[in-house]
Amino acid sequence: MNPFEAKYTSEALELLADLEKLMLLLETHPDDASLIQQVFRNLHTLKGNSAMMGFRTITDFTHHLEAIYELVRAGKLKISAAIINITLASLDHLSGLLNGDKQIGDSNKHLHDILTNDIVTILDYSNEGQAVSKGEQLTIVTDDATIYKRKPAIPGIRVPVERLDTMMSLVTELITLQAKLNVLTSEHPQPDLVAAAESLEKISTRIRDNAFSMCMVPVENMVTPFHRMVRDLAAELHKEIDFVTEGTETELDKNIMEGLQDPLMHLLRNSIDHGIEEPALRQQTGKPRHGRIVLKAYCAGAHVYLEIQDDGKGMNIEKIRRTAIKNGLIDESDVISDKELQQLVFVPGFSTADQITETSGRGVGMDVVKRRIADIKGRVSIHSTEHEGTTVIIQLPITLSIIDGLLVKVNGADYVIPLSAVDICHEVSSVQLMNGFAQVMVIDKETIPFINLQEELVGVSAARQSHEIVIVHYGEKKIGLLVDIIAGKFQAVLKPLGRYFNHLDIVSGATILGDGNIALVLDTNKVIVQSLNKKSKAI
Repeated sequence: MNPFEAKYTSEALELLADLEKLMLLLETHPDDASLIQQVFRNLHTLKGNSAMMGFRTITDFTHHLEAIYELVRAGKLKISAAIINITLASLDHLSGLLNGDKQIGDSNKHLHDILTNDIVTILDYSNEGQAVSKGEQLTIVTDDATIYKRKPAIPGIRVPVERLDTMMSLVTELITLQAKLNVLTSEHPQPDLVAAAESLEKISTRIRDNAFSMCMVPVENMVTPFHRMVRDLAAELHKEIDFVTEGTETELDKNIMEGLQDPLMHLLRNSIDHGIEEPALRQQTGKPRHGRIVLKAYCAGAHVYLEIQDDGKGMNIEKIRRTAIKNGLIDESDVISDKELQQLVFVPGFSTADQITETSGRGVGMDVVKRRIADIKGRVSIHSTEHEGTTVIIQLPITLSIIDGLLVKVNGADYVIPLSAVDICHEVSSVQLMNGFAQVMVIDKETIPFINLQEELVGVSAARQSHEIVIVHYGEKKIGLLVDIIAGKFQAVLKPLGRYFNHLDIVSGATILGDGNIALVLDTNKVIVQSLNKKSKAI
């Protein structure tokens, strides 16, 4: 069952449960207009949802049942025991269809025909101006062997967001307490205590994973409103655009999703305004009249990626270069690759638009997009080919609350490196470091550049007999981070540093260790960028 059908089934069964409760109330209060209105509204909703999903059998059957209550609302028909009985029997039949394949088969055809005939009979009586009372001889199915008996199952429940936030807060506290228990266990290694700690760690990990899964939301929930926005803006700019989504069943933490809506909205507007050309111009260049924008979501490792692709005119590199020189971002003599030039669009105030419109041209937006995505621990990059199109790639963590990390020590201080960035770890001797030229060493027959974290974080490098190196991913490359000691794997509960530490770009947060000390969580990409910038300035 696909996610959309599962959601439809869950909501439909909730409507049926609500209808059954309303029918029992209506039996004792047959003249209550508000109850009749609620019954009609629920049946109408069920009919509409079924029609949207293409379940014709349920749609038609519910339409006939709804017609009874339309007549009751209009005062042309009175609620009677016969109507109550047929409605309850119909609700049981609908529940059977929803829990099955939603089609009529050999097992339920007889029941379906009888109930449909009874409903039509009631409608015919009403059309003839007659009332259906307890005395009317209608065939009401009550045989236990024939009627479908609903199981009291609850397919899903709705939980307020505040309760989920409270649960996640308690889970993070549990993880912190678990780390403290691990420290106590290592100091007092009694067999019973060790066994209990190991069992508790397994259970707390399962609780964490289940709590995470409850806070995950499909990307589809966020993307749905964008279809209307693309349609309306394309019409306003006299463009013809097909908006396609792929992989929207991919799930993200709800907190990340909330921070992502505005950046995505701006990127889509940019694709419509800057990227896709007018239909006539597209035809002149051999392209189809309809432009195409694709929003694609997919998981890779511990990250979720969102790509926004358009087949528009792409970015004019020379125009970007001229604008960058004009704004004083680069000199005419600077040698910069096309890829580096394209990333300049994220600089505040940078715009290549010739004129200001309601949609763009003010030089604000792309820098805000980058900042908003950075706020949710994400990264954004842009790749464009002139006359072919542009792709914006957003890399996001799956969650913001807890990460698996590698606990390391540098000059006596504790740091956490996200495990998702780690490739492999090695022990290296001081001789290997001395033989390394320009901070490059050979590990497993592979040349790896490395950064000494003592020099990067503290400013000095103490002499040691041996170090350990953590090889991390940096884009498609590998770079080593030299540390003093690798203490082991650690579940880090991320805590923000506060506004007084906002200038520390290389640190993404802090976590409390089991012994009560605080460890800083490093953003390995920003550590590498900072090191490269220092070297380029020194040259």
